[in-house]
Amino acid sequence: MPSDTLIAAALRDGLAQPAERVLAVGAHPDDIELGCGGILALLAQKRIHVAALVVTDGAGNGRQPAVRYAESQRAARMLGVSELRFGHVRDGRAAEESRLVHVLDRCIRVSRPTFVLTHAITLHEHNDHTAVAAATRTACTKFGIPMLGYEGPTYPLAGDFVPTVFVDIGAVWPTKRRAILAHVSEVRRGSISLDHARCRAQHRAAQAGWDSALAEALQVNSKNGQLTHEQSFLEALSIQFQVSEWQQGHTGVGAQ
Repeated sequence: MPSDTLIAAALRDGLAQPAERVLAVGAHPDDIELGCGGILALLAQKRIHVAALVVTDGAGNGRQPAVRYAESQRAARMLGVSELRFGHVRDGRAAEESRLVHVLDRCIRVSRPTFVLTHAITLHEHNDHTAVAAATRTACTKFGIPMLGYEGPTYPLAGDFVPTVFVDIGAVWPTKRRAILAHVSEVRRGSISLDHARCRAQHRAAQAGWDSALAEALQVNSKNGQLTHEQSFLEALSIQFQVSEWQQGHTGVGAQ
């Protein structure tokens, strides 16, 4: 078994290689689709290897894990996700689950990502989202992998989610829309609102200064709050993004 030091070195070396590998981590089935489904669709179109990890079983409030897993699988195929993994942690118990860090470590070792997307770290959010975001940051720090946090569907627009980067997803909105609607059980429950998702995408595009566009927003999850390796990675992906004015003022970086 190679040491963690050797694995971390191999992952860091991978950042300089043309074959980038992206891992999206979500606490529940549908979190990834709502938070960064458009970005994953863009990456898949560019033949970039996209993996996804759904940490919990989504069984809260009487939901059926088998149904939620099947819906996640359909949505992943629509987005072009190459590998989908499930952590099988109990819904609502991620913060209490001692296996959480192990689940993330194992996924990173197997998927070998060069970049990670997960829940943004905010003060007011679902406990599972907060626990998964913190554990993912710990794992990415351990392996030396840059990461950004995506916006959750319940984050209030006036809350403490501070967009660092906006990504234009207008061209892939139909794909994201289909992936969201693949979660039929949640749509029927009224837990997912496609109108809400579109309105939020329009709002983020307006913040970026893009007319008649749709966007997803990402936030720096690193402890220093600075956009460094993440900026270089986004540029290497050749997807259209805009760095927020707040972030430009703090780091001196500009838009792509």
